[in-house]
Amino acid sequence: MVPGDLYQMSGRDVAHRWSDFQELLATLTAAVDHVVVVEGNSDDLRVLGEIVDGTGAHLLADEILSLDIAGHAVVVGGLTLNGENGGP
Repeated sequence: MVPGDLYQMSGRDVAHRWSDFQELLATLTAAVDHVVVVEGNSDDLRVLGEIVDGTGAHLLADEILSLDIAGHAVVVGGLTLNGENGGP
């Protein structure tokens, strides 16, 4: 689980570091079966979704995800801060 607040910078700065975030998430997903990212108060949910897209990680926003981890059922829930998928 990648907790919220993946980034704490302006939108312009995030755009310059976009590939760094995607590379980090892709590295994590190559190492473990399930990488789940949730929103933090400094994240913009739309931007976070675009960063996660294509990395193999799953952005958990107002949903429940059922996983099988080493033969064990694990249920993970994630809520957006404003209770909607539109972000802050």
